[in-house]
Formats: sequence, C-alpha cells, structure tokens
Amino acid sequence: MGTVYEADCPKCSYRGEFHIGSGLFALQLHRHLRFFDEKEQEEIQKLETENRIQKFQITNQLSFCKDCGKLREKTVLLVTGADQERYLFGNHCSDCHSELVLYGEQEMGHVLCPGCKKSELKFSEAGHWD
Repeated sequence: MGTVYEADCPKCSYRGEFHIGSGLFALQLHRHLRFFDEKEQEEIQKLETENRIQKFQITNQLSFCKDCGKLREKTVLLVTGADQERYLFGNHCSDCHSELVLYGEQEMGHVLCPGCKKSELKFSEAGHWD
C-alpha cells in the first residue's frame, strides 16, 4: 500500500499532493506498461519475452526535473536481469525528456520548493492509496 503525502512550503503558497510507494497492482508488470514511453515499453517487453527479468519493483517516486522545474510523482520500474544487470525505466521527464532527480521516501525531507526555490518542503502523511 502506498502513502499519500501533502507537501507545503513554509515560505510561499506552494502546495502539492503526491501518491508515493506502490499498490497491489505493482505485482503485475503488464498493468504498468502504459506509464512508460513507447521505447521503454519495447525494451521492457523484450526483456520479458527473452525471460531476462529475474525480479522487478514498480513504485511511484517523487521526482524533480531540473530543466522544466516540475515536481511530481512518477512511476518508476527497476528490473534486475537474470545476469544481475539493473535496468531503470521511467526516470525521464514526460514533458522535456530530461533525466529526473528521483527521491526515496527517506529523502523527501530535503526537497527544495519548486515554487520559490528558497525553502525545503514540509511533507505530511495524508492517507494511503492502493
């Protein structure tokens, strides 16, 4: 079960809500393909078809794009291949395609406000999602 976080900036009026973590569908890779661009979908399907996926983890992570300045939740897939190689999908901005800064739940206390860019956001747990 994932967690809903509310983010508030103590210096400006920025406020956001983010669904972080994973739900029950995170166990079903095919249900999440739509969250990835066409190229990534093809790469994931190729790994799957060739039986090269040993394990995978799908999570919603807080992400920040340095180029367009957007802070949002992003579905990210981490695959460990049969050869122990790791593949990361979903780590690019949906708008400008730049590489994203991804924050784990432990790092969310150090996220700079995308509004004023002067203060760290204050996150509070607002509920759960599945």
